[in-house]
Amino acid sequence: MSVEPQELRRAMSAVPAAVSVVTTLAPDGSPRGFTATSVVSLSLDPPLVLVCVGRTNSSHRAFVRGRGFAVNVLAAHHPSLAARFAREPAGTRFEDGDFAFSPEGFPVLPDAVVQLSCERHEVLDGGDHDILIGRVVGIGGTGGDPLMYGRRQYLTLSRLPPCPVTATVVSEGLSA
Repeated sequence: MSVEPQELRRAMSAVPAAVSVVTTLAPDGSPRGFTATSVVSLSLDPPLVLVCVGRTNSSHRAFVRGRGFAVNVLAAHHPSLAARFAREPAGTRFEDGDFAFSPEGFPVLPDAVVQLSCERHEVLDGGDHDILIGRVVGIGGTGGDPLMYGRRQYLTLSRLPPCPVTATVVSEGLSA
């Protein structure tokens, strides 16, 4: 039995995730970036995160060949920024001047909930995506309510309904 891509996309839309804008610099020094919900903490020692970038993404080459990248976890008030980095042409995404540079030299959003500056650690094959593994070398951010995406809409944690399962029930179920 095979799974159709649209079927998997529909199923995964039920799994909400934080929305990030991932940025880097192209070889000519111009900033590049894309919107991602596929950002995961991988290891604490060494400090590693992974980000998935589609091979058809116009900035793909800059990310897989670059020296690193920054993860900017967007705040609840950033849905238009998320849409811009998901839909606009690569050369116009930074035109509003929202970004500054981290001490490591990557474009960062000053009011991001979390900023992670990462050196490229490894790039792995991930089907129609490449998996960028970055070693975290700098952390910043403002904290606050992150922008989430699930069921094909932007959400915030404050707008999510309470979980119907308590932590006690979950832990009892796991130990049984």
